[in-house]
Amino acid sequence: NALSTQEIYKKMLPSVVGIKTMFSTAGNSGYGYYGNQGSQAQGTGTGIVISSDGYVITNAHVIYKSGYNVDEVTVLMHDETEYTAEIVGYDVLSDIAVLKVEASNLVPAEIGDSDKLNVGDSAVAIGNPLGFDLFGTLTVGYISGLNREIDMDEVIMELIQTDAAINSGNSGGPLI
Repeated sequence: NALSTQEIYKKMLPSVVGIKTMFSTAGNSGYGYYGNQGSQAQGTGTGIVISSDGYVITNAHVIYKSGYNVDEVTVLMHDETEYTAEIVGYDVLSDIAVLKVEASNLVPAEIGDSDKLNVGDSAVAIGNPLGFDLFGTLTVGYISGLNREIDMDEVIMELIQTDAAINSGNSGGPLI
């Protein structure tokens, strides 16, 4: 009863969102005409709706940058509706974040059980590589490895390896 790649995409796309974060820091870019000016940065990523009342998960590194303040987090739905999001919480060690938007009747993703994965299983990633110009891009591949221990900034993470293309901007999106 496996779904086709097209059926997976159609089922999951309403649950996949874009995340845009505006960051700023005061006083790090020198003096301008109006005095000490800060710098700004923007980040984009992907997220997943996990409840119909507006809870979204993404990666912590999509909404957090050391040394920067978060000015605004925006969630872009598949139908191009935008919501300002509240950061409910995040953990940089496990690289997970929970956001909340004021919306109802959203389509939550069906969450699978990664303990049932096997090397060689098909894998589908949906996300926004390189920003929103490529919103909702689907890539396919296989589960290449399980329980891969990777040192990321001196934190050992146990990860799933896939050969489905995942680029900057896909962070926080689903691997199906």
